[in-house]
Amino acid sequence: MAKILFVVNEHPNEAFSISAARQTAKILKKGGCSIVWYKVPVKETMLGKVLANKKTEITHKMFNKDVQKSYERAKSLVKKYKPDLILNFHSTPHDDPYWKVKNKRRKGDFSIEQINLFGGKFLVIEVKAHYKPMPERILKKSIVIEANGPRYGEIGHYVTETTSHQMTRENGLTPEAFGKAIAEKVNNYLKKNGKVKRFERGFVKKTAKKKKTIRKSGRK
Repeated sequence: MAKILFVVNEHPNEAFSISAARQTAKILKKGGCSIVWYKVPVKETMLGKVLANKKTEITHKMFNKDVQKSYERAKSLVKKYKPDLILNFHSTPHDDPYWKVKNKRRKGDFSIEQINLFGGKFLVIEVKAHYKPMPERILKKSIVIEANGPRYGEIGHYVTETTSHQMTRENGLTPEAFGKAIAEKVNNYLKKNGKVKRFERGFVKKTAKKKKTIRKSGRK
């Protein structure tokens, strides 16, 4: 029985990824896996720094420290729980260039990247999601310095917009569908003892968009 460590909420604006992670964990647990769940406290994140101060300058240096802290946290958790696999869940905007190739065709709804840590047992999972602006009270607090290039690389993204469960579901992407597709990939990883592609993308079975119906009163 494999022990799997789930790490979520490193970026609190990616709440949809937590829902996808819960569904993945539910399926893997049902299949016999032992699940360890770790949700990063908001105060330890970039957004936490914004919430704790009236004004915060979001810099590249701060973002790089955040990434380094992620690896250090994983090292500590691995030492404590001794998992067979670590799944680190995140989300990326649906319209981000990350999901596209040169010919503009969509290439996937989620990605799994095997990081060269802990013998290849560290997998970073990105799920596609629709975003909306952060509440005004948060936007007023932050001073954002954004990087050039695609939005995926802009550090301001983590404190200026947040995932929308409603919009993501309305566009056919559900936590349940992600859970099923990702759990299948993880099971494949476990069966092959980690001998899988270092990076791969996958699709989920989308639900049909709901059509609004207009009721007729029947009056002439």
